[in-house]
Order: sequence, then C-alpha cells, then structure tokens
Amino acid sequence: MSASGRCATSPSRSRLRNAALAVVGGAAALTLVAALAAVVTGGDATVATSTPAQPLVTELPQGFPLAAGYPRTNQDLSPVTVVADVPMRNFRLCSGRGFTPDASALTATAAAAFSGAAGSRARLLTVWADEPSAEAAVQSARDTLAACAADDGVTTERRTDYDLDALAFTRQSEPGADPARPGLEVYEVVRVRNVVYLSYTAGEGAASEEAAIAGVERAAESSAAVLAAAAAVFGQPADATASTG
Repeated sequence: MSASGRCATSPSRSRLRNAALAVVGGAAALTLVAALAAVVTGGDATVATSTPAQPLVTELPQGFPLAAGYPRTNQDLSPVTVVADVPMRNFRLCSGRGFTPDASALTATAAAAFSGAAGSRARLLTVWADEPSAEAAVQSARDTLAACAADDGVTTERRTDYDLDALAFTRQSEPGADPARPGLEVYEVVRVRNVVYLSYTAGEGAASEEAAIAGVERAAESSAAVLAAAAAVFGQPADATASTG
C-alpha cells in the first residue's frame, strides 16, 4: 500500500482470489474477485453483472464461516467458535464504546473472537430487514469511530477499495500512553446489501504510518473469505459492479 492508504501490487492478490473462489461460484465469484483484487492492487477493475437481483436474505444460515482464517483455539486452548444472537453493543468499537445503531430492523447477529499471545481479533455480522437500515448501521459505526479522535489516541479513517459501503479505521496510541494498550488497532466496517460486517484487530505492531497501512491490508486479506461467503449468501443487486478510481 502507498502512504495514502491505497494498496500496492502484492502476492496476496492470489490469496484473495482463492478465498473468494472457494466460497462463491459463477458470476458472483467474478464480481467479488474483482472487488477483492482491487483492495490489494489499487488498480482499476470493473465487472458488471447481469444476474437478476436476489431477494433479501434476512436470516443467517447455519454454518456461516464467520471465523474463517482464525486459529482453531485461543491462547488458553479454548475453541474459537461462532456465537449467534449476540448483543451488538458487545462489539467494542473503541474506548469502551459499543456498536449501538438503531436495532429496530435487526434480524440476526453472530460473533467470533480470537485471543492470542500477539493480540486479539473479533468479528461481528449483523443482518437487517432492509438495505437502508444496514446503511444507517454503517454510518453509526463511522460516527462512533470518528469520535475516538477525541480520546487519548489518534484515530484515522482510511480509504478502502471494496465496491461496497466500506471503511477502515486505524487507532494508534499517543507516545507515552499506557504500554499495556496495543500500539495499533484496525477496524473494518463493510456492508453487503442488508448485512453489515465489522472486524477488529489489536496488537498490529508499532504505532507508525507504515504499520497502519500494512495492518489495513492484512485485515482486508483476513476478511476476504468471510466477505466472499456474505456475497454468496446475501447476494448483490443486478447493477452491482466492482470498481475503483
């Protein structure tokens, strides 16, 4: 990635393609692969689909791979599992703030978390009755993360190249802050139609611009299989494209 937060060409492009193709087939795979490749390459990739728009899916299917890419066990050897019907507020965005959008149109949730010696990770998937409610949830997350700049750290919104409602934030502790706090935290918020996916990674290394850029790229790679599954299950509207610019 360049200093502006965009990704440079990387060998991880093939890993993103493989993650998508392992879950998605046909035209949906082509659309998602182009989007995921654009995250890494920062290049122009446009793929139009002619697939008819699918009805919204408002329930989370059993076995959804929300923990894809996580180790099987935590540092204490307890299993890493996917838990359904979790309160959204349990997903901490920053400084104790939870994810608290209007839940009146929420239809399903699931969470997965991993705790290791080098840091921790967490994911939350929320399913909504309609796309406007999902859009509002994304905005709620953005507002909460942006407000973190007023705390004792530096929070930066970074561009992503997903052709979806998507954002990434990095949070870095100020010099001299509590050494027990992670130097760098990375947050992702991505909407796939009526689904909103959030991820959190702590312990991403030193608090530097270079580390932040690399951390965002690693987060995108880690999330690729989950987003591929979300695209396969929840679908895309007929005019969906994957593009950057």
